[in-house]
Amino acid sequence: MKSFQMRLGLLPRNSLMNIRLTMWHMTLFHKVKSIGKFLETKWTDGISTSDLIMRIVKDYNEYVMHNLDRGYSRTDLGLSYVKEKRLRVNRGLKKLHERVKKQQEKVEEKVLVLLDPLYIKLTAFHKVMLAP
Repeated sequence: MKSFQMRLGLLPRNSLMNIRLTMWHMTLFHKVKSIGKFLETKWTDGISTSDLIMRIVKDYNEYVMHNLDRGYSRTDLGLSYVKEKRLRVNRGLKKLHERVKKQQEKVEEKVLVLLDPLYIKLTAFHKVMLAP
């Protein structure tokens, strides 16, 4: 059997009676139980482990940025230098995109305010010109 070290906080899992295990898995779970790191969980109807994991993974970048903003270092979060910089650049680009979009909406409003009286005058002129 391969030797390995466990850096384990807690191993939550449903009852071992409900799953088919190989001898290696049985030995592993026995070791985890013997050091008090196994937590038996109950099945809950309507809650999928895969759905929970997807929700966590989906929001991973926001979670990391939130913790970086709170003062955690990239090494505390297990991030490489490049990953941290990529997340920061992406957030900066997102903020820039939002500012550009707001500015674009302001410009559109100002253009409409300027063009509206002109449009009214042109419409009235057009009606006069086309009148029989």
